[in-house]
Amino acid sequence: KWGGGIHSFSASPTIEDNMIQENNAPTHGGGLYVQWGLPTIQNNRILSNTTQNWGGGLFIWTNGATIANNLFQGNTSGWRGGGLYARGGNDVDSNVFQANQATEEGGGLFVIRGSCGSGVDLSSSTVSRPCRFTARRSSIPRSPPTSAGTCP
Repeated sequence: KWGGGIHSFSASPTIEDNMIQENNAPTHGGGLYVQWGLPTIQNNRILSNTTQNWGGGLFIWTNGATIANNLFQGNTSGWRGGGLYARGGNDVDSNVFQANQATEEGGGLFVIRGSCGSGVDLSSSTVSRPCRFTARRSSIPRSPPTSAGTCP
């Protein structure tokens, strides 16, 4: 149901130097599903994974995770976050997002900042063109602005 390739719940694994490819999850996290814990997800190739809802490549809901130097390519989500769906305060740094798709929002990535989180830093990440990012405000009271992107 969650995490077609890898499912991590309340754990702190290091997921490094893997090819996570052509997995499917009917609910969330086609390639990986991570909830809680302090995982490090780095130097992976996350390719051509699918889900019907959130996070085609990676679905993550935690604070304090490291997501760095990964390639998110060709992942598909039926709702939000084709490459990455991230909720909470996580370090998202130096990743590459190419040719990911989401039916509703966030073709490359969809980020929701949790109430306890510090958000994400995308300054060193690359999102391949043609992608458009627009500042949005959540309908949840007292939520800070978020960014959502679309890649036609």
